[in-house]
Amino acid sequence: RIVNAQDRLTMQGVGRDIDLDNLARHLFSVLFCGTSDWYQGLAVLETSQPNSKVFWINWDMDQSFIWNVFSNKISMKEWRQRGWSLIYTTSPEKSIDVRPKLFSRLLHEDPAYKQYVLNLYRDLLNHRLNARFAKERIGYYTSMLENYGKKNTKYMKMLGEFMKRRPEVIRKETEKLFDLGPSLLCRITGSPDIRYEIDGYEEFAGYQGYYFQGSRIRVRLDRVYQKKMAYWRVNGKRVDGSFLDIEVQENLLIEPIFKGDD
Repeated sequence: RIVNAQDRLTMQGVGRDIDLDNLARHLFSVLFCGTSDWYQGLAVLETSQPNSKVFWINWDMDQSFIWNVFSNKISMKEWRQRGWSLIYTTSPEKSIDVRPKLFSRLLHEDPAYKQYVLNLYRDLLNHRLNARFAKERIGYYTSMLENYGKKNTKYMKMLGEFMKRRPEVIRKETEKLFDLGPSLLCRITGSPDIRYEIDGYEEFAGYQGYYFQGSRIRVRLDRVYQKKMAYWRVNGKRVDGSFLDIEVQENLLIEPIFKGDD
């Protein structure tokens, strides 16, 4: 009913019945993993809960990372496989599944949802599917396979390369699809023990993330360090205040300067 409506779809209107955050994250898993056979999954409505919304549960993600899981052929270039074309279409009316149809229409018709999705996907690449996460997961599954006496060295090598290179592929696809220009690198320095809140996520000094041109980076020191704070140095220029909220129009180097250090 919602998807086939003739009126323009909006995040506010559709969001009354559908969990749009869940939809965006659900489709991101397909986009990132390159899941070639993803038209499964459950749409769930908790009728026992008041004001519940439809949400999706991932199911049957086996054809991820390698194009054909049954072929036994592994290419070291699998990270380049398609991403956005799996979940997004410029002709939503031709889609055979409600998820890309709804997602694509909202991206076409509501700038607020488009901006929400771009910010979410940027944050997931920077703060969730980063090098730290990849190292931990590859280590976990390598150890698990070794415990079962099946090292699967070739597959694990492919998976490590996939996790390392896939974020750049997704960023570049996003830049091209939405005409965003090249992403910009933001780096934050400081003593290794300093904790930050960056874009709402806990991070440490040494953080670096890529930002779509014109998006914002938000940086706050952990409360323990705020009283010691003198100012920030952003690309060599002083910026006062304990909280940074900067529109990213160039590569940024952000340094916290503490009392007695300047």
